[in-house]
Amino acid sequence: MSPDPVAPFTQKALEVSFGVASGGFGAGGTDTVTLSGLRCHAQVTNAGLPGGSTLSLRVGGMALSMMNRLSVLSAMPAADAPQQQMQACGNTVTLRATHDGGMDPAFASGRMQDAIARIYFIARNPATATVVSCMCVGAMGTVIPSGTLVQDGAGYHYAATSAGVIPATGTLAMEFACTTTGPVSCPAGAISLYQSVAGLTSVTNMVAGVSGAEQESRTAFEARRAATVAGNSIGSNAAILGGLLSVPGVTDAYVTDNPTSAAITTGGVTIAAHSVYACVVGGDSAAIALAIMQKKPPGCGYTGTTMVTVADPNAAYTTAPSYGVSFDYATPTPVFVAVSMGNASCVPSDALTQVQAAVAAAFDGTDGGTRARIASRLYGP
Repeated sequence: MSPDPVAPFTQKALEVSFGVASGGFGAGGTDTVTLSGLRCHAQVTNAGLPGGSTLSLRVGGMALSMMNRLSVLSAMPAADAPQQQMQACGNTVTLRATHDGGMDPAFASGRMQDAIARIYFIARNPATATVVSCMCVGAMGTVIPSGTLVQDGAGYHYAATSAGVIPATGTLAMEFACTTTGPVSCPAGAISLYQSVAGLTSVTNMVAGVSGAEQESRTAFEARRAATVAGNSIGSNAAILGGLLSVPGVTDAYVTDNPTSAAITTGGVTIAAHSVYACVVGGDSAAIALAIMQKKPPGCGYTGTTMVTVADPNAAYTTAPSYGVSFDYATPTPVFVAVSMGNASCVPSDALTQVQAAVAAAFDGTDGGTRARIASRLYGP
């Protein structure tokens, strides 16, 4: 029998992405926002040529702030407008028609992707804030309450993550988290006092802050879900990686091992003989250590500078054995990108901003591609 013919028209779920050339959406300033799961009506008139097609789109259920932002965007110039005018606008609307229900993990997005992930007992990583370590100077005994605000040179505010008391030395190291989530840059020396605290003289940061991140993108979330499938097994590096990526708060991980009888050096890290090495971003140290212990093969040693003692949670034990598990937290490392551009009349006035945004989007994976990860190799033309 011949296969059933494919129905030419089937019910679809519409996903709409709005991209702006400048200004961004919300406090984080992201230049793209994607809507799914809303009531949409779209009518596309295809002229059959590269240009000339039109889209009439109605979206219900949008937030008022987003509608206000979109209402002030410039419309795309006419098809016969000068090239410079076309490039200067840069605002886009992308319409995707997916299978209704979105049950294919390769294409699911939004709430449907979140629902699929719950089957694997994982959730989308939320946006995180930039965290900076600061040196607080003041009189001995000065109490710095949790939530005390400081600011950087760009006007962003940072809140103390916990309370602290300045000792007899007159200095105290404390961590402050940006009140705006996302990749906010905080260079060394950028922090200064904002909120007055009796006895507190100054606050500054000797090193740059650890940059935050946007909410996990559709592409990154699917890549992590796929990697966690191996977490159902045990004994392999992929199983350890899958277990680590399922730990709440872990945004990236890398696992390798040394099966030889002598220490080896990989990527600048010396791995002891017959041991496994794991490097992790984010997450609770005890939960990370437990995930490694439960997935590694018996008799395998560990390599790493962070050591946590964990007990085997197997209910069969009357007295559970404990093990010292070692691993590394990834060290934030700045990456510099050099871009060469020709000077021509068609180059838009905000070319620098656009290039910076494009590079950051490619690095973070928010452009739909794969983001840079631990031990990944970066290439450029």
